Amino acid sequence: GERRCPRDCSGHGVCRAVGKCRCDTGWADNDCSVPAHVLESGEALQKSIPAGEWKYHYLDIPSEDDSDRDRGNTLRIEMVHRGGDPLMFIKATDKQDYLIPTQRSEDHTFYLPMRPGGRRQILQIQISQYPSDRWFFGIYNSRAERRR
Repeated sequence: GERRCPRDCSGHGVCRAVGKCRCDTGWADNDCSVPAHVLESGEALQKSIPAGEWKYHYLDIPSEDDSDRDRGNTLRIEMVHRGGDPLMFIKATDKQDYLIPTQRSEDHTFYLPMRPGGRRQILQIQISQYPSDRWFFGIYNSRAERRR
């Protein structure tokens, strides 16, 4: 019989015959229940993330660039720290995958912690070394709430 999708894709996607969701633009995870901001190449983004919470983003690499993809093509991520304790988890995947990166090692390709006392971290990835056309970014503020 036909396979059902988790939570019927939460109203933010279409259930494929294989029982997996194809999420609408701006939604992610196995049930399309997680908002994920779609990044444009070169976009600067400023987000405030409450302690103990995640924010998700993804960047799709246009497939028409695949045939002439420059071997030096670099994904440059700059994380500027203005408070909290941010951790970034990056997942290289394909446009058929909507699973978000998590802290589990099998769920992310790269991990970018903020160095103690650091205000700016830069990570450069040679994307031509990965067969991926979608890059997910999960940013977690691990700072515990202060009790008064």
